[in-house]
Amino acid sequence: MKTALVTGATGFLGRNLVTFLLEKGWNVTCFVRPKSKHEHLKVEGVKLVQGDFTQADALRDAVSGVDVVFHLAGATAADSLEKMMEVNCVYTENLVKACVERAEKPVFVYVSSLAAAGPSTSKRPHIEDDLCAPISWYGKSKLAAETMLRKYADEMNITVIRPPILFGPYDHEVSMWINSIRISRIFFIPFFRSYRFSMAHSEDVCQVLYLAAEKGERLPGPENTESQSVGTGIYYVSQTEHPTYMEMGRLFGKALGRKFTLMLGLTPVLLWVVCQFMTILRKITGKHYAMSRDKFREIMAGSWSCSADKAREQLGFQNAHTLLEQCKSTADWLKRPKS
Repeated sequence: MKTALVTGATGFLGRNLVTFLLEKGWNVTCFVRPKSKHEHLKVEGVKLVQGDFTQADALRDAVSGVDVVFHLAGATAADSLEKMMEVNCVYTENLVKACVERAEKPVFVYVSSLAAAGPSTSKRPHIEDDLCAPISWYGKSKLAAETMLRKYADEMNITVIRPPILFGPYDHEVSMWINSIRISRIFFIPFFRSYRFSMAHSEDVCQVLYLAAEKGERLPGPENTESQSVGTGIYYVSQTEHPTYMEMGRLFGKALGRKFTLMLGLTPVLLWVVCQFMTILRKITGKHYAMSRDKFREIMAGSWSCSADKAREQLGFQNAHTLLEQCKSTADWLKRPKS
């Protein structure tokens, strides 16, 4: 029986990964902040270690005896690039250092993002060997973390997973889009251009994380970087379809059983005002909001698509269901009364 450490377990993807690993018969350790809402993690097979990523002793305790570390924790929004770098890169390195200190080092699976690669074109999804050109603070911090991880790749096995738009049970951002159609039959989109976007359901991401831990390609160390391709040790995960915003709206509407969904476009000026307002509101309240100035950069950059062919060929990854079926299951979850 294997044991995994999951960071970010109180988040949407982490919550789904913990359930997935327990179903596989693994024991799970979760590294959680003392003040976080983690009551749902107090189940058989889960050990909780409390602390933060600045506490070396807590990190050593968290990684003790685990076979695999799934590092999902991170920041998607911050007041500055420096703060984003601290959370997504420096804190990640603190965790890696705790792993390297162990005699028997765990496999380290890092959840990065398509944002690390930057926007794609509408005709060709990104593949792992493409050069990266992030345009947001978030993307730059994720790429910096990937680069940092290569320094330790000679000492332990490290694999990077880059998901695109994520959705599924307990998600808030895409669920908010679906809810807008469920409540008002309106889908708000930034523009009517034919930009294309990749999506990944939590069940597919959990599958790739698990497969990558078991048999994934590993990052090359600093001494071997020149002899390896750019994408060695990196995997994208995505559905096979890459819808436009309009196609996404129709898909969500169909998943909800709507015969008609009104597409309402937002002008760039209005979108900018909304992102500015949400950024200011986050500073005041401390709460996370999907829209921000940094997110505005990504929205206006064009297509964000990626191919999961490498994961299919090397890992045996298969999408658990079609995109429509996964949208329907997410819509069904939204309709259920929340406990």
